Parts: sequence; C-alpha cells; structure tokens
Amino acid sequence: MIEPIQRRVLLIDNIARVRNTNREILQSQNCYEVYVAEGDGADLLDDARRLVREHHCHMVVVDLRLMDDSDEQDWSGFEFAKEVSQAYPWIACVLFTSYATVDLMREAVLKEKVAVQVVEKQKGPLDFVKTIADVFREHIKCRWDQRLEWGSGLSLADVLPQLLGLSTQRRLSESAAHGEFVEILGRLFPEAEALRLARLDDQERSTSLGRSIVLRVKPYQNGHWREELAVKIADRCAIQREIDNYRQYVDGQIGGFRGTQQRAHAVMWQLGGIVYALIGSELDHTQTLKEFFQSSSDRVVDDLKLIYQRLFGGLFQCWNDAATKTHLTLWDEYRQALELNNERLNRLQWQAEESLSFEGLQRKVVNPLHWLKQYAAHSEMLTGRQIVHGDLHSRNIFVDMNHELWLIDFERTGEGHCLRDFIELETDLKFSLLALTPAEFTLFIQMEAALLVQGDTVPAGKLPGAMPPVVQQHPAAWRVYEAVASLREFAAVRAHPDMRDYYWGLLCQTLFVATLTHLPDEAKRRARLSAALICERLGNGRRLTHPWPPRDLLVLPFLDIKKGSPSITVMGDYVQDKSTNISGEM
Repeated sequence: MIEPIQRRVLLIDNIARVRNTNREILQSQNCYEVYVAEGDGADLLDDARRLVREHHCHMVVVDLRLMDDSDEQDWSGFEFAKEVSQAYPWIACVLFTSYATVDLMREAVLKEKVAVQVVEKQKGPLDFVKTIADVFREHIKCRWDQRLEWGSGLSLADVLPQLLGLSTQRRLSESAAHGEFVEILGRLFPEAEALRLARLDDQERSTSLGRSIVLRVKPYQNGHWREELAVKIADRCAIQREIDNYRQYVDGQIGGFRGTQQRAHAVMWQLGGIVYALIGSELDHTQTLKEFFQSSSDRVVDDLKLIYQRLFGGLFQCWNDAATKTHLTLWDEYRQALELNNERLNRLQWQAEESLSFEGLQRKVVNPLHWLKQYAAHSEMLTGRQIVHGDLHSRNIFVDMNHELWLIDFERTGEGHCLRDFIELETDLKFSLLALTPAEFTLFIQMEAALLVQGDTVPAGKLPGAMPPVVQQHPAAWRVYEAVASLREFAAVRAHPDMRDYYWGLLCQTLFVATLTHLPDEAKRRARLSAALICERLGNGRRLTHPWPPRDLLVLPFLDIKKGSPSITVMGDYVQDKSTNISGEM
C-alpha cells in the first residue's frame, strides 16, 4: 500500500540550533514531512539542492543570510530562493529572517516574486506555524485529503502502468508516479472533496504523436457532484507546451461558439495536468468522434460530412483565414513535426531492402526509405501554411447529439502544413478505427489502391476511382472508405490540384504510424504497405503515376461500371476487360 502524500518542507538555516528547533515545531503539527539541510557555506547550499531534488519538496523555508549573519550585503538565502523559484516554479519559497524590512518584502515578494512570504524570526513559533499553514492554503492550493472514486472498468492498477511511461526525463517509480498523479488532481481541483474518475478512451490503438492519459473527472464539492470535465495528464514539458499553445493559438480563436475552456492546469516535477471544460455543453452529454463513428448507424457517412464542414470550415475558420501560400519541402516539414528521425525510422528494419514483399500481394513494392533517398528533394512545392491542431484524431474531438464539436489536446498546435489535420485524421481512421484480421489484408490492398485516386482532379472523359466490391461487402471497411473519401473532398479544396502535397504529407504520417510500437502488428503492417503504395502513386515525387492503379497491383476485380456486367471493371482511371484476369483470381 502506497503511503498518503504529506506536505514536504525543507528548512535551510546556517545555525543548526534554529533549523532543528523549527523542524521539531513543524513535525509536531503531524501534517508535514520536514527535511533539514546540513553543513556550512557552499556545503549547506549543495545539500539543500540535493534535498529539493530527491524529496520533491513543496516548500523551502530559507534564512536570508546563510554565509555571514553580520554582513548586511549577504542575501545568499534570497539568491537560493531565486534559483529554486526559477527552476521549480511550483515550489513556494519563504524567507525566514531577523532582518525583515519593507525593501526586502518589496524586492522578494512583489518585484522579483522570489518568495511568497517573509517571516520574522522574532515573532516566535506560533507565527511561524501559522505562516507555513497560510502559505500551503493560499499559494500551494492543493486538496491533500481528496478521495478518489474509480469508475467501472478503471482503477489505479489500470492507470499506473501508463503513468510510469509518461515522463520524457526518466522512467518514474510507482510511488513517484502515484504521488504526482494524486497531487496533480489535488492541485487541479483544490476545492473538491472527492473526484469520480472514468476512462475517456482507450489509448491502445491511438495514432497520436503524444503520450498522455485523458480521463473524465466529476468533482464533488459543497455537497453535490458538479459537471464532468476532461483531464489530461502528460509529461510536464508537454503540458507546459499545451498551456502556452492554448493561450497563443486557441483561446478566442476557435469558431462556432463551441470553444474549449482551459479551466485549470498544474505542472510538477515529471508530470503535469490540464482541465478542459466544453463551452455550450457538458462533457457527459458528448462522445468522442471515435465513439460516434463506431456506434452510429449507416447514416454515419452523411453525418461525417456535416462534422467535417463544422470542423474544417467552422471551428478552424480563424486559422484558415490566416493561411498563406509558401514553398515547403514537405519531407523536411513533416520529419520535424513528427520527429521522424533515423532512430524512429530504423524501427522499420528496411535499410537493407530495395523492395518489399507482402503476403497477399502478387509482386514486390518499392521500399519507401530507398525511394525517399532518391526523391525526397522533390517534395518541395508551393502549398499552404497555417495554424493547425497538429495531433488531430478521433479521441480528441467531441460530438454531441446535434453534431456540434469541441476539441482538446493542443500540445502540437502551431504553424504547419495546411493539410496536416486532414492527413492525421485520415491515418487515424484507417489504422486506429479500422480493425482487420491478417486474412483481410488483401481487402486493405484493394481499399488503399482505390483511395489513392480519391480527391484527384479527374481528367475529362475519365471515371473517378470506384470502391472495390470486396470493400462494399465489408461494413467496417466500407464505412472507413467513405469517411476517408469524404475527408479528401474537403482537403482537395486546399490541396495542390493533383493532390501531390496531400500524398507527400500522407506518406510521412503513414511512415510515422508504421513506427508506433504500441499499435497492433496488423495495423503497422497495413501502414507499411500503405506507405509503399503512396510512393508508387507519387512516381518521382513531381508527377503522379498514371494510370492508377497499375494492372499488376490488384488481386481482386474492381467494381462493375454497369450493374450486372461481369466483364468490365473500373480500375482507377482506366478500364480493364475482366476476361484477361491479371491475378488469376476471380
């Protein structure tokens, strides 16, 4: 059983008698875990730094003069408090001194904000204890005795393994992860007596770039349960980026009166948290787009068109209006945005292969890594740049019964390729929401080959790509196909006329998905095949391959042009006579 978290205080004084007396005074309150820095001069400060780091102190009480009590210029305690407050802004520093002056108060508390309070030694132990309690209440606003109620299917045992891997600094111990999790919730909801926690979504199949835990949290306060809110827990640096991005790009810039309010945030040693409230609705009156997509009726495709319109034409309108045309080298743009470094790409284990084989495919396909070595420079083109969400997927979009929308998760929000949000949502639909068995891999080949003409400008006299019959007969694949095809229609308005900029971005995003270690192997295999097909569609990167799909790619026949005709099928933008069967299969 993990011990309850106590309020941790570090005492720093150059007189051993004073620091030991103050330790006894605070320990007598039975609510503080007290640490005392030992030594003299520089050794005292080094020990204090060690204790701050090792014990993750909430408060530092430091004497103003640590080197020489008789030196009026000795403000070494002030300088140490300044060092702590800059490095760990969530720690409250209190100056403890016999030389409290108005100038010191003005400099330390008001101007530099180095300390939250100055305590005069002469006022005695009662004033000392009261000041420490006041600082915890007013400046370290945290509910230390908060009760957590776990919803069905969720427990600390479920959350803890995820918490252990969130920090990018170092892997947390169970006690540290549990402690920061509980304390972050206490700081996010300082007035709540209890919190009811429920899973917002299962992150197992997520194609998201970030690592986080997102929960539905209902606080109990003043005798009743309040509105349910979304709480994101992630690495402290990621949370700080999201706080900054929200202020710069999101607050007041999301249209349709359906904004998301950042209600509270807290950043700790390794982790941080953000609370989101939905303006115009409550979280428990909505569902994620993933839930909506998987639970809706056959009208889901028509509903999605409305959702796309409200998302890309409504919520993002302010961002769209500020879009600019510019030349981008899209491989470089996405490599940086997705952190597609060599270490990540090496997970594909393709370095030695010039071409790739996939079971169910009649021939080999190009190796995307070899293809990129030859053609990456051809990704430079005139395209659009604007503010993008940057990590758009079906788990951070909320939909109500009227198909109104809200967004969360702005860690990656900022300037980027104008098609990035479309592309991220497409890969989420294909590799996260579409679950296929290994036996259905040939179905995916047909589906992906057909999708690689959706959104293209169709030449005069040609037919657009048609849905393969094997996809039509598979409800889940049909739904995803239609969802992606509709998404491409909205993207085509902003894309290069031949969709090359879309395909370049899609290639990068698909390679990223293929490297995700937590995705099921079958989803990663489909992503790897998809990346190879996109390379073939891109040709040399400057001119798309026509006609498409190639005759030797298909394993199964495509959809008949004329109902009841057994011999003619549409294959991309050309017509094949079914009597000359390429694959040998019917």
